[in-house]
Amino acid sequence: MYALASDHVLNYRITQQSAGSVRLTMWEMAKTIDKRSKKPYLYRINLYFDCEDAARITLKQHLALNGAVGVANLEVPLEGRVRIMPYPTWSGE
Repeated sequence: MYALASDHVLNYRITQQSAGSVRLTMWEMAKTIDKRSKKPYLYRINLYFDCEDAARITLKQHLALNGAVGVANLEVPLEGRVRIMPYPTWSGE
């Protein structure tokens, strides 16, 4: 059984932190809440950068690695949701 592409949505937010620091937060929401952790997402990561451009470049690279096409020239907003492919690098073997 394969997951539908709509089941995989990457959420992200780029925020200005203290002077000279930018945080990129990325997460995927869970279909059900894990009873042990009670977190509403599969994973959530925070990455810190010196500038907004570095955060945007990393976000675009992450999206490309996860099956999003045409992101190289895309101007991404500071916050959004992007559909990604399930198992984009899995060869099926």
